[in-house]
Amino acid sequence: LITLPSLVIAIFAPLAGLVIDRFGRKRLLIAGITLYGFAGSAGVMLDTLPRILASRALLGLAVAAVMTVSSTLMGDYVSGRVRERFMGFRQGFIQYGGVVFLTLGGILATLDWRAPFLVYLLAFAILPLAIFFLFEPDSSQIASARNAKDATKPPYLMIGMLYGIGIVHSIAFYMGPTQLPFFLRDLGVLSPTIAGLAMALISLASASVSMFAFAWFRRVFHRDTIFVIAFVGFGVSYWLMTALTTLTPILFVLALTGAALGLLFPNLSLWVLEIAPDRMRGRILGGLATSIFVGHFFSPLVSQPIADAWNLRTAYALLGSAMVLVGIFFLVRRWKLRG
Repeated sequence: LITLPSLVIAIFAPLAGLVIDRFGRKRLLIAGITLYGFAGSAGVMLDTLPRILASRALLGLAVAAVMTVSSTLMGDYVSGRVRERFMGFRQGFIQYGGVVFLTLGGILATLDWRAPFLVYLLAFAILPLAIFFLFEPDSSQIASARNAKDATKPPYLMIGMLYGIGIVHSIAFYMGPTQLPFFLRDLGVLSPTIAGLAMALISLASASVSMFAFAWFRRVFHRDTIFVIAFVGFGVSYWLMTALTTLTPILFVLALTGAALGLLFPNLSLWVLEIAPDRMRGRILGGLATSIFVGHFFSPLVSQPIADAWNLRTAYALLGSAMVLVGIFFLVRRWKLRG
């Protein structure tokens, strides 16, 4: 139920990007929001697991459309410093939204197992705002960019590298929601509420850094340097997890993980947005969505075999080491650019 939408998003986000590059943004966004509301809330009425799984697949289609169009519209509407602030606020709202709606879903689940599906009906409250307040970018400018004969070739190597970063960071990050409850159980923390609050702490720290610090980091530091800070911080937090045995210091470490994520994801999205040619913006951002959700899907498939062969501490240590190595890569890259 959780991973199927991620797989569908990974498959169909590039197709959504192709559609919006050729036919425009707003109509697909409205269709995506509408499908999101219907498919997400369908679990209230469906009575078999295959039907619920089918509705989750349709939900993935909707998210692929909404996520790709919204990212593309950011590139259409704003640029420069405003775009940097906007990207930080976007990631902040994503993480704060996760805290609010996961908590709301948990409360509703105490009433009935179907009740959390009702949260998706809030899409219909957003739909009128999208219809009346968002506007389609100038189609003539988009067409001229798409048809330009002398358009610069996209930096495919750089885009591929950033897609790889998206996969790696998603695999490492989603080890939190998939493995953290079991890690806490091994420490004797058996309460699901504590596990939920611990995961919410990651989102709160990430949202706060994205909203209130990312734009400042982008003004002061080069984008490579931000990746160095974020990946090393991410890796060190996972290393520390391997050495801790009590809940309180683990909560501080999880806040560090969230803070690193609060720099990492908006920096990645903004970097891709900056190098994507206007005529291919939708397709390239769709590819970024694919890389992120491929990481979501494969995260437990990477971490669980390590945990089964050794233990969760080893899994955290190995993924933390991978994050530090990525940070060192960008540190060397920055040195070469300066040289």
